Amino acid sequence: MTSTYRPEYVPSTQQISAIFADEISSLGGSVADVYDDGQRLFMRAVLASTSEVRPGDAVNAGIAVRAIGPEIVVHPYTFRQVCSNGAIAAHALQSRRLERLQFTEVFLPVYEIAVIKADLVDAVRASATADAFATSAATARV
Repeated sequence: MTSTYRPEYVPSTQQISAIFADEISSLGGSVADVYDDGQRLFMRAVLASTSEVRPGDAVNAGIAVRAIGPEIVVHPYTFRQVCSNGAIAAHALQSRRLERLQFTEVFLPVYEIAVIKADLVDAVRASATADAFATSAATARV
């Protein structure tokens, strides 16, 4: 008999999604795409900042987040307006990897969860800096 045990991680994908959406809103942006099945979370958000990479070809700043298993990853993101696709800057200096906690105890590690949530806010804000967008936009110009 095979086991279907899936470890639970905290914060949950729903909590991560809510924190991400709140931060994006506070930055004047909007969430563009969400996939959340309770185990995996993928989100992209577009910010108001724009840059023209070629005449008539503008990109918006954005942020992408992925949470799978014990890891949360936040990356700067550029949204190309001409063809409505995007590019995640997976090697940007502003990208952040955060560790989620595996939930196996009867009691939740409240302090540790609060630290992860605060780190997530910091990671979103780091990916939203003008420097992160300038670097991503410069890559799109190549």
